[in-house]
Amino acid sequence: MLPAFIGTYKEREISARYLRFNVKLATLFFVVVNNQMSKRIIKTPVAEGTQLKCYVTLKISCNINLRQMSRAAFHLTSNQFTKSKQYEQYTKLFECDGVREISLREPKTRNSLSLSMMEEIMQHLCAEWHNKNLRCIIISSTGPVWSAGHDLKEISPECGVEQQTLVFEKLAKLVENIRRAPVPVIAKVNGIVAAGGVQLVASCDMVVCTEKSHFMTPSANIGVFASTPAVIMSRLMPHNKCLDMLLTGHPITAQDALKYGIRVVSEPDLDKEMEKIIISIKSKSRAVLALGKEFFYKQLELPLEQAYRQAIKTFVPKYCASCLIHTTAVPALQKFVEVLQRNGVRKITLNDPKTRNSLSMAMMDDILEALCLDWSNKELRCIILNAHGNVWSAGHNLRELGPCKPSKKQTEIFEKLTKIILSIYEAPVPVIAEVNGLAAAAGCQLVASCDFVIATDKSTFMTPGANFGIFCSTPGIAVSRVMSRSNAAYMLMTGLPINAHQAYQAGLVARVCSEDELEKEMCEITSAIKAKSHAVIALGKKFYYEQLQLPLEEAYRLGAETLLPKCYITSCVHTTGGHFRENNIPKMRRYKRVQQSDEVHELIIDDPPSNNSLTTIMMDILSEEIRSDWSDKDLRSIVLRTLIGYIWSVGHNLSKLGPCKVNGLVAGAGCQLVASCVFVASTDGSAFITMCLFYSTSGIVISRAMSQLKAACMEGFSGNG
Repeated sequence: MLPAFIGTYKEREISARYLRFNVKLATLFFVVVNNQMSKRIIKTPVAEGTQLKCYVTLKISCNINLRQMSRAAFHLTSNQFTKSKQYEQYTKLFECDGVREISLREPKTRNSLSLSMMEEIMQHLCAEWHNKNLRCIIISSTGPVWSAGHDLKEISPECGVEQQTLVFEKLAKLVENIRRAPVPVIAKVNGIVAAGGVQLVASCDMVVCTEKSHFMTPSANIGVFASTPAVIMSRLMPHNKCLDMLLTGHPITAQDALKYGIRVVSEPDLDKEMEKIIISIKSKSRAVLALGKEFFYKQLELPLEQAYRQAIKTFVPKYCASCLIHTTAVPALQKFVEVLQRNGVRKITLNDPKTRNSLSMAMMDDILEALCLDWSNKELRCIILNAHGNVWSAGHNLRELGPCKPSKKQTEIFEKLTKIILSIYEAPVPVIAEVNGLAAAAGCQLVASCDFVIATDKSTFMTPGANFGIFCSTPGIAVSRVMSRSNAAYMLMTGLPINAHQAYQAGLVARVCSEDELEKEMCEITSAIKAKSHAVIALGKKFYYEQLQLPLEEAYRLGAETLLPKCYITSCVHTTGGHFRENNIPKMRRYKRVQQSDEVHELIIDDPPSNNSLTTIMMDILSEEIRSDWSDKDLRSIVLRTLIGYIWSVGHNLSKLGPCKVNGLVAGAGCQLVASCVFVASTDGSAFITMCLFYSTSGIVISRAMSQLKAACMEGFSGNG
């Protein structure tokens, strides 16, 4: 008997017909977890310091509701799939000049990940790791479908739970071995990737795809949830977009995937891009990349300070003679930074262009002194780090890291930069990197550690340490916390640069402008910061970095404790409380719209006089309405919308807030409410902004839904949308 949620016979027929249409594109599968549990898994962030292994999570997911869900999926799809051939080669192996390419060769089954195919991939992947000539591994495929996921014949009800579990554990083990491989593993994609195929691709160190590629997890269409792909996807994408894919089955294009760290090129340029990456990898020391890759994945699970300590402990003994390449001796008694403070803005300018502004001990001492100077001065409103010359900073001065130097001296150098970075986080005012040139290695680390980054379109960013036999371990810690794992791995393992626009898409840079407009852009941002309360910004910044390391519920509790006692700390006129009387209760209308037997509850916020501000009464009504009828099995989705054409909500009720004239404005706590929804659809005229008080609770959601640096730029530090 089918589970109740699969629906009536007619609904199953509709799903089956839909599947027969889509089966030409993808094999639909998946281990299953009920939607509510999966939403909790995705929306609860992994705190820094939480030792959470993807393999363990995947293994747990493999056994939840497995028998019931696979029976439902098989009932709809079993007549659509041919049985896998037992004695056929499922993959083809090419190995030449240090490059191993594993090509999936089952286009008839849309390269479905059968047990036999996964076993072959595993054998090819793990073969001869000790071979020093092996430099990288590529996983590619033939046919228009890269992989459609698991072979559903192997998770049919007749197979039993033991085999079903084996299928999912096999892919989980394959994913784990991709991370353990001592060389970079690259997915080469030219087609459709679905379900378990998405899980496999997303687990590779780097992904290069063509413009015609698509990625989808369509199993929700047949009543199963893609729980194992959700584990890896939720670590690479904002939860809103991740849930959009998982709950609706909507595909994302290659251009969408570009935002999450995938390299996208035209089909004719695919081999050229792969060759560029391979040449870059092969120019590096294999031992350095192996050690660096192992550390890269370990540090993702560590708190920031612990990650830096571990990096110093791991890599200081590894520096070799190649450190002496391209270095310049540091002149004695030189002043390495210029400090100028005017109108509450302190500019610290790196001033050693002869050494490409390398971060020598002397320069770092000067930076630290200028950075920490007079924090108690209430006139100080923000700090800007910029540089003279075409190179913002080339990183550490490698002459000071030479093999002849004692390891204690090398350790002091890394600890000094760590101290600067921690001081940036502790500073009571925003610290902004103003970049107009190349930021490399530790220079890129320093940029990525600032609260946010403004760059010109001629700026570039790179971590080329592996080119000189040094893995950029400490830069990797900073970079991997502000951009996607795949983008960070690309920079660290290839040493190739990214330009300002790529850095903006990846989340490293908050704003990009032309060189001529840089001064105007910086003036606009500093003016926005100076218009805020110094005390509120200091409190808000401290809380912002604290909450990043907390689970969601604990972060909200801390946010309420932090914000409530400080609500009136500023003299700003916008902080007066609301004065809604009983006769001003906002109207809340709820109605049901039925489409193809799917029931949708629409909650319409209708309080134009207050610009739909979130009063206590409004929030009580919203909470009650959202929670109502959860037991109704016909309820499929809840939609929040408003009747006002130009304002969605201005957030908490602040009675003296001036009029808004931005089309589709979402402000303050309204931003928090929108960002907390499973996914968001907006018009191109919409705008999002946080202003007035430092929105501690808004920052919790925003920092989990977008890049850390972009969130910092938006959340209270500048208040710019």
